[in-house]
Amino acid sequence: MLKSRIEGLIWFILISFAYIYSDSYFALFLFIMSVVILLFLGISTKIVKNKVKISLKVPDTINKDTLGDCYLEAKNTSFLPISKVKCRLSFKNLMTGEEGKEEVYFSINGKANENIHWHIRSEFCGDIEVKVEEVVYYDYLGVFSTSNNILSHNNIIVLPDMFYINIELLESTVENSESIFYSISQKGTDSSEIFGIKEYTPEDNLKNIHWKLTSKFDELIVKELSTPIDNSILVLLETSTPVGKGRELPKTLDAMIETFVSLSKSLLENDRIHSVGWFDPEVEGLLIAEIYTVDDLSNLLRGLLKIERKENQYSCMDYYINMEKDSVFSHIVYITSEYSEGVVKELANESQLTVLQCEDTQKREKVTEDTSVFTFTPESMEEDLRQLMI
Repeated sequence: MLKSRIEGLIWFILISFAYIYSDSYFALFLFIMSVVILLFLGISTKIVKNKVKISLKVPDTINKDTLGDCYLEAKNTSFLPISKVKCRLSFKNLMTGEEGKEEVYFSINGKANENIHWHIRSEFCGDIEVKVEEVVYYDYLGVFSTSNNILSHNNIIVLPDMFYINIELLESTVENSESIFYSISQKGTDSSEIFGIKEYTPEDNLKNIHWKLTSKFDELIVKELSTPIDNSILVLLETSTPVGKGRELPKTLDAMIETFVSLSKSLLENDRIHSVGWFDPEVEGLLIAEIYTVDDLSNLLRGLLKIERKENQYSCMDYYINMEKDSVFSHIVYITSEYSEGVVKELANESQLTVLQCEDTQKREKVTEDTSVFTFTPESMEEDLRQLMI
């Protein structure tokens, strides 16, 4: 465009000198026609910018590392053609935080529609937000341009790859599925088992008064009820970043999501109904959902893939420990890139715990009395997690 403007300026200088020094009517005619043409081009460019409607048409879902067919749908309601249009597109993966930009060029006739085809591809899964940030219109000579901020956006879900995990259930897990246990560390609302006793306070339910002990001690004594242990498995995905650590690498987040959905699907293939959980910053709380079918898992993916990882002083494990719950799970599988041994030990008092830690170092296994820690890398997670005992 700068080149066209310089050429136009040189043209005006030349015909001006030609008219001044030759006193030719032909030179005057060229000068007047040049001014008229430039005025027409400038005015027409201003007119057409409000006469063009542009929208995005993108696929709802695509697979990783595959080309997704996208279209810019342009409609020119003016009778004036446009020789050159530049659309500036921006992309952001809400999960990984990756950003990108692209420019798409096309032309459109008057009173016409155009579908401009382009591709999108992502190396990592997530929810990609696509926006038309700006549209620039040029005249035929490239001298004038005008821009218009058209707020058009859409989202594309890039699906995670899944791999099979051969899951072996420990004897304790199988035995627990046929029995009822109660937490020894957490009070609850189940009257089948008494957690303890205490003096009555106004917040207590009168139905929980222990009448025999009340008559013995001459003061109101209430029963503290127990929390039953749910015999199901909870797969907990870490969606927060420790304060000061900085943003996780996209490949780490991608590997954690793929491990999460692969483990859930593999549990279903082993006829194990289970629950999944994660921290959602929009509701500022931990969400737990029961998974009975693959469709249940698929319905959760869109919400999971759009969660932006932000720094948080509390982990998903902290939220789980401190949340009010009617029951606790007999076994928890915690998928994370970093964990606190103190929090893990606290949770291990009430549930069997397996930690799947994604990192860039070589795989290692650490087993304690109540906790198994397996590490895996994004490059070799299928090999590292091909067989898992929980």
